[in-house]
Amino acid sequence: MVKSLQPDPEFRHGKKFVTLGTWDSTTRRLQFVSNNINISWNGWTPKIPHSRCSLPCEPGYYKVQGNLKCCWQCVLCPFGSITNAIDQPGCFVCPLGFTSNKNHTRCLQLPEVYLSWGCPIGIAILFMSGVGFLCSLLTFAIFYRHRNSAVVKASTREYSLLILFLLSCIFLLPLLNIGRANDIICKARPLCLGFTITFLSSLMLTKTLRLLLIFKTKVLSRSIVLYSIRTQLLISFLLTLGVIATIVSWIFLFPPELTLHYSETSTSIDCGEKADDLLMIILGYTAALAIPTTYLAFKARKLPENFNETRLIGFTMFTLCVIWIIFVPTYYDSELHNRCIVLCIALLITGFATLICMFFSRLRIILFQPEKNTTELVRARTFDYTMRVRNGSTAAKNLRRTSVVTIGMYSIPPTEG
Repeated sequence: MVKSLQPDPEFRHGKKFVTLGTWDSTTRRLQFVSNNINISWNGWTPKIPHSRCSLPCEPGYYKVQGNLKCCWQCVLCPFGSITNAIDQPGCFVCPLGFTSNKNHTRCLQLPEVYLSWGCPIGIAILFMSGVGFLCSLLTFAIFYRHRNSAVVKASTREYSLLILFLLSCIFLLPLLNIGRANDIICKARPLCLGFTITFLSSLMLTKTLRLLLIFKTKVLSRSIVLYSIRTQLLISFLLTLGVIATIVSWIFLFPPELTLHYSETSTSIDCGEKADDLLMIILGYTAALAIPTTYLAFKARKLPENFNETRLIGFTMFTLCVIWIIFVPTYYDSELHNRCIVLCIALLITGFATLICMFFSRLRIILFQPEKNTTELVRARTFDYTMRVRNGSTAAKNLRRTSVVTIGMYSIPPTEG
């Protein structure tokens, strides 16, 4: 029998003993008397106290048992694990791509991190790509409209139009790196990049070599086929075909695929290490074309001004070498989700640098200095170069005798005396 002293104003001392119930030693439980519902407990409060060593562990916590069976400690689940019921002996680890919420009671999917169309950097890259693409199209239209002018012909209009087309493609390449990637995009990225940047470098190489051979060779007629535009374009295409074959073979043997990289707070998305290895192969092949182009352009730096795009090509290729040399360590030092941003910036700088270095001076002459865009000026400078630099050569002797020289599509008419 269990009794408790309870307040009662009817008794002499204002208190009396009231039977609470009986104690069952077998079940170790107190059986309360049903009619004793208004009992004042410790502190004279009606709230029934809990006769427990430890309270039940809430969801988000797990139970660590103590020395006594009725005593334990509630411990918060570690980051990335949960419990969704009371008194759980352990926590459940969230699957890959998920993490626990603040209360550790359920798993939430990790946010995917990539260069999205709506983020500020994505919008900026998209805007600059559009500006570069429009500038390339506008320059292409100006060159095509003035395709029969002296400056455009002297710069080899077929090469110039092809380079402008490739520059337009370069400005579109960042679009492949914006948005969530998939297996198809992962395979398309190296193909488009490899074709565009390698073909551009090949055109620069063959164009420089063609100008150098024309002005440095003693007798032009012996190897005239090598100087033709068709032959040089064919060489450029064959050089590009080599890297395309390498890329296609790599895609079949080691296909780049969408890869998810999990961290505690996010999931980074890219095309995996195989895509990075292929990117380095493409850049290495391009460097093998850019370095000799720069050297040949330096050798041809004294060509006649109207034909001397080799200076522009040399400066352009040197600038591109610097850009991509800086790109490689920056790319690998960046976080996975920032590598696309680094690549996009490198492509945009490449496009703008080539466009400005190769075509700005030509556009200035075409649009604002038309008096320099004359065939007579081109002929005069070519004649002067031949007399100064190639004095004593077969070409110079013939030029003295006939006063006729043919370079590309230009001929200096005969003069008397």
